[in-house]
Amino acid sequence: MTIRNGITVNNTGEDANEVYNNYFETLTTGITSAGTNRDDDSDIGLCIKCNDFANVRSDIYVTSVTNPTGGKQGIALNQGELAPNPLPGELGDPTYNAGNIFSEEYNDYTIYNFSIDDANCSPVNYTYQGVVSSNNTFKVKPDPVSSPNNYLSLIGDPNTEYGSKELSCPSNLSEYRSSLSGSKITYINESSIVTNKYDTLELVIDGGNTTSLILDVNTSVSNESLELRQQLIDESPYLSDTVLKSAINKEDVLPNAMLRDVLVANPQSAKSVEVMNTLYNKENTMPEYLVDEVLLGSNIMGEKDIIVSELSKHKTNRDKVFNELYNYYLQDTLNNNDSLISLLQCALHQEARYKLARLYETLNDSLNTFSTISQIEDQFNLNEIEYENYDNFIELAELKWTMAHDTALVDSLYVNDLITISEQPKSIAGLYAKNMLITKGEIYYEEPHYFPIMTKSNKFENEVYETGDQLNHKLNIFPNPAKDYFTVETNIDNSFSSGTINLTTIYGKQIKQVILSKPQNQIIITTNSLSAGTYILNLEINGSIVASKKILILK
Repeated sequence: MTIRNGITVNNTGEDANEVYNNYFETLTTGITSAGTNRDDDSDIGLCIKCNDFANVRSDIYVTSVTNPTGGKQGIALNQGELAPNPLPGELGDPTYNAGNIFSEEYNDYTIYNFSIDDANCSPVNYTYQGVVSSNNTFKVKPDPVSSPNNYLSLIGDPNTEYGSKELSCPSNLSEYRSSLSGSKITYINESSIVTNKYDTLELVIDGGNTTSLILDVNTSVSNESLELRQQLIDESPYLSDTVLKSAINKEDVLPNAMLRDVLVANPQSAKSVEVMNTLYNKENTMPEYLVDEVLLGSNIMGEKDIIVSELSKHKTNRDKVFNELYNYYLQDTLNNNDSLISLLQCALHQEARYKLARLYETLNDSLNTFSTISQIEDQFNLNEIEYENYDNFIELAELKWTMAHDTALVDSLYVNDLITISEQPKSIAGLYAKNMLITKGEIYYEEPHYFPIMTKSNKFENEVYETGDQLNHKLNIFPNPAKDYFTVETNIDNSFSSGTINLTTIYGKQIKQVILSKPQNQIIITTNSLSAGTYILNLEINGSIVASKKILILK
């Protein structure tokens, strides 16, 4: 079979891009997304909408790469969204949904309508038109699909129907708004909301001081387990991935049960590839049933998720209107770039400032070029990667200015400098430098293509762990002896309908009782109200004691 690919989108970065309204027929893959096509903060990025597929073996294929350009790999979190609730008796606006029409599966030709290759790619919510009428022959729900750990969530909109291509996927070719002033107002409003959302996140994430919280985690010691757990719970559900990964790696302080509590309190952890990979790779492996509790967060919208989702929506709207205005002014040859410069000067995001610097560069205006670049460091709170981008951009701008005005510069010198900058694949300057070298014929570059494994297989599902009669009555206690707390681990067969853990003195006097809510669990019991000595822990199921252990408390 000849291998053919339709569109490949590699490492476009964190902007809100869109592959819209294309037709793909008789291909190996229709649309392939590889590497970083998703924003690290707000989860906006590449959106695949309103494309038609026919006789394609893998319609949409998302995969990771070895050297991504940014943090999160994959495409935008929300591929389409739910339409606003319509009036009673009416259908909602179908243009909100993803609107792709997928290949029918026949003769074992189509392997996947939608495939996320591996867990290095971030999760995706795919929203399709959910109302099916008797005359609706469009395949709007991707099936079969493939993704590890159910990272692909399919959401049928109960209020929308794919009635026709024209209604669900109108052309974008004449999308400029009828009023430029209306576009400007929309852009200003959306920019203001985005700024407010970022300010909110900055205040609540990690209590407003990620550096301090990471320091507290990393410098904690083994006898501070309860204090650290409580500190992290107090800042939940707004813990950053960085803090969560630090907490996972602090195995000498946070036992699995405490770590489970922290991750469950932050449901966004289950949606983070980096957090889950750190969890899976920890030395003291977390029991599978505790991991299952953490993974339930993948179906929960926590408070941080809600803010990030709102940020994504408004940032997408802001960028869409900005691009409309930018493209309009770019094609307007009558304003001598004044409107374009004004738009870029008012934009409150880094990408616009880099565009402004490049515009001044093309106008041979060195003063404004370097003035604009220098202001980026003052106007934006740059993280480590953004500082690297910033430094590389300055270096490239200085080199390009020298190349344009120093006729004595030896070609080999600037070529070597360009090669050095081009070796920074995560920076926009690195991409510019590579393109300059390709244009000058100094290097040869062929865009890589990625294809799924062409093997028919079942969908990925969450692994089902053994339960029921295959489990024994198990009661474990650790650490034992204990000082500030101890962990009780239970594992009960399917005769469980009610159960308790009872802590008694050696003479049988009950001190504490914990009611069990599930057969498998790890429960933290604090000892601050207990005197030093030996106690008995009884596991009682359906009114009968099925296991007992001694626990020694030290003070």
